[in-house]
Amino acid sequence: MKTDFVDLSIDGMINFKSLSDIINNNIEKLKSDFTSSVTPDSLKSPDSVTYSYSSVCDNIDFKYTINVKDLAPLYSFTGGDTINIKGDLEGSLSDSCGVFYFVSNGVIREVHLKDSLLITDSAKIDIAIKNDINGYQLTGLEANVVIKANKLIVSKFLLDTTIARVAYTENKNIFNIWTQRDSTMKFFTEGNLMDSLIVNFDSLALKYKDFVLTNNKELIVQYRSIDTSQYINFRQFAINSFNQKLTVAGEYSLTDSSDIKLSASNVDLATYQKMFLDDPDTNNMVLGKIRYLDLEYKGIPKNPEIEIGAVSEELSIGSTKIGRLDANLKYSKEDLISNINFYNRKNTGSFSLLGNVPVILDFSDDSPDSLERIQKLADRKVDLNAVAKNFQLRVFQQLLPYTENLAGILEGKISLLGTSQKPVLTGKMDVNNGKVFVTLTKMNYGFFVNLSTDNEKLLINNSRIFVPSEKSRFISSSGYIDFTGLTLNDLMLQMSGDVKAFDKDNGDTQLGISGDLWVGSGRQKLTLRGNSERFELKGNLILVKGNVVFNPFVQEAYNIYTDDFNYGVLVDSLNDGVTVKKKIIRTNTDSVVIVKGQKLNPFEKAMYIHYNKDLKKEAKKSGGKFFYDIIVSTSGNVFLKFIVNEKSQQEFFGEIRTEDLNIYNYVDYSMMGRGTIRLGDNCYYKFFRKFDATGSATFLGPITNPQLNITAEYKGYTSTGTTGNAEQNLEDVVIDLKVTGNASSPVLTISIDRNGAKETGSDATSDAISFLLFGKFSDQLSFGESSSFGATVGTNYLSSYVSSSLEDIFPWLINTNFNYVDSKDGNVAQNTDVRFTAAVGDAIIRFGGQIFRGLANTDIVVDYPLNKILKLSSLSSNPIFRFERVYDPFYSDADVTNTNGTRVGGMFYYKIKF
Repeated sequence: MKTDFVDLSIDGMINFKSLSDIINNNIEKLKSDFTSSVTPDSLKSPDSVTYSYSSVCDNIDFKYTINVKDLAPLYSFTGGDTINIKGDLEGSLSDSCGVFYFVSNGVIREVHLKDSLLITDSAKIDIAIKNDINGYQLTGLEANVVIKANKLIVSKFLLDTTIARVAYTENKNIFNIWTQRDSTMKFFTEGNLMDSLIVNFDSLALKYKDFVLTNNKELIVQYRSIDTSQYINFRQFAINSFNQKLTVAGEYSLTDSSDIKLSASNVDLATYQKMFLDDPDTNNMVLGKIRYLDLEYKGIPKNPEIEIGAVSEELSIGSTKIGRLDANLKYSKEDLISNINFYNRKNTGSFSLLGNVPVILDFSDDSPDSLERIQKLADRKVDLNAVAKNFQLRVFQQLLPYTENLAGILEGKISLLGTSQKPVLTGKMDVNNGKVFVTLTKMNYGFFVNLSTDNEKLLINNSRIFVPSEKSRFISSSGYIDFTGLTLNDLMLQMSGDVKAFDKDNGDTQLGISGDLWVGSGRQKLTLRGNSERFELKGNLILVKGNVVFNPFVQEAYNIYTDDFNYGVLVDSLNDGVTVKKKIIRTNTDSVVIVKGQKLNPFEKAMYIHYNKDLKKEAKKSGGKFFYDIIVSTSGNVFLKFIVNEKSQQEFFGEIRTEDLNIYNYVDYSMMGRGTIRLGDNCYYKFFRKFDATGSATFLGPITNPQLNITAEYKGYTSTGTTGNAEQNLEDVVIDLKVTGNASSPVLTISIDRNGAKETGSDATSDAISFLLFGKFSDQLSFGESSSFGATVGTNYLSSYVSSSLEDIFPWLINTNFNYVDSKDGNVAQNTDVRFTAAVGDAIIRFGGQIFRGLANTDIVVDYPLNKILKLSSLSSNPIFRFERVYDPFYSDADVTNTNGTRVGGMFYYKIKF
């Protein structure tokens, strides 16, 4: 028979009426015997009717094949589309006076139950059933059913390979199930069903990721149903995972009152966090063991009674050891009683949460809505107390992103009193001897905080953060903080004052800034707002004073999230050799591989890990997102070296001024800028040599790529030969440089003034670069001057390295310049002009000259703001007192706008900016 939905073939002896009776009698017999076997004797009715099932002695024996193609055409007759099956089966069926045989095997190509509760394809099925209808109860039944599925989805849970077997023989039933998901989960169980619906699990094994669960002895679980009551009775239930043990005892009711207790020992907290979290951040995981854990549950879902007791060993969050927990929680009659005590390491301090708070726990389907809860609890009393005694703050380290080595002592008591409708916070706490290291800036700070309460807020008063070596300079903060549930839920701080933000001795930072810098809060106070997931800084940041280097290219480490490639991990679920995959998971979740001195892309890194088995690993640093949107302005002398192009060593340096520079990072989480900084006094632009510079840099996007508008000038001398008296003919050389365009690709316009004759164009650029590199123009180089040429080149190249080294050794040096003046008299050292600019306190000092010829050739110029001398904060910093002693062998005239010529004395002048 062939149809659109099924093809059927039968070969043998068959009577369809007898076949119907045979199948019906066997089903009814098995159903009755099974119900009788699982019903406890005490519940059997004394007048129960015993049914007999007569055999049909109409011999039936046939073979069949069936191909189910599509059940959709039957839906119009059945009235539903609950199930759809496609597959091929073959087998045989026979019956001889009550001895029934049924054999079937084949492949189910596709099974879909409605709502995708069960989906499979290519499932092999083998069925063998024998039943003697004349046997006593189930003694005549023998059955063996095996199902193998390569892919099985149960309620959206994907399983790769599943083998299920159910067998019944000699009045004993045995089942076993084996399944796996990729290479991360495997499950096996074997057991049998006993009288009174008691399931006996002989063995059970579950492996999920690195978690392994087994049983040492039989698990016995009973299902009971009495009238409308349904119970699961854990008669013997103890499972193990290595040295962890979990036992369950008592009855859990699906409909009525329960009385069940769960006890666990040696519970490894990390194991369960990794099991339930897809990609756990080990930096924030609670690590350690719960030595004992008891959970008792009584009552009905709508009105439960719960008690939890726990005693832990020493715990840690990430790499921070935090202490030991001893806790007891009781819930009954809509009241939660807390007796939680947390002890620091070696019991040096403690933090306790004691008292009660009204709550509603309702696990029923008709739990009250939020308005009903509020009304029900409105007048219930609250008495909850947080008590700190010499409590060490390291426990909160992992809650604060971008910090390390948090320390301090918490002391005091804060109580939550009143009613649930209007709870009131009372009491106070103090944090003393606080210390913290900020990873973004590599700075160590000290701090102290006074906490008080105001109704429903925990207030921060008289809080200070400072550098331990400069306690007189500090940032004071006020605001509030919310640590509910040991999570940084909300923090709001307003800041005033100033503090050192960067220290030259700490080297480069994650922000690309190094050097010394003091910052403060401006007229619009800096405000920090956030929680453990996100911090945001807004307001006016004042640059008080400093000398810093900003190298934006420090931040350009290889980042797989900003290149043009899409990366992924392909996992072969049928490959059980998961060594490579485990390495990938481990290196991207639990730890970061430290490869010292190696700058590797992800592919090179994978090979490096493969061939270097013993690598140092450390926990990931605290993350979180830190956003800022601040207006930066300057108040004192702030010197900035901005690296324009690291490869060509272009940079500008000098005192900067700004009033409206907006720095933010809320666009693609990268540092952006909008506004202008102006170059002030003592500025240079480095292009092979240091040019005296004026101008500005305007930011319209990435902070690494401002628009430059810089005018720079370099003055030098060149020899045009000797006079009849064997004296050098020196010619003035002035190179003018205009720098425009973006910092990433600056446009340089160069002109040369040689003894009053101006030269422009490509020839001028070529001559300028030759002069800057070698101190000579290209037409002046000859073989006879090679010795002088070598000295010139050596001095010019050496000067850049010496300048950098001196400025690293002496932090008060802000500019160092070496210039070789060609002369037939004297040696290389005597003909080298050395000039320094230094910042000492509020004074700017310039000194130098041909110092190796004698101290008489040394210039000294000291500029000191008049308001600093007179200590008048109301007076601007523009009036300047200058003391100078200047000597120059090439010029004799001088005026107040420069330091050329010979002059000894002092003057007052006023800086006017246009």
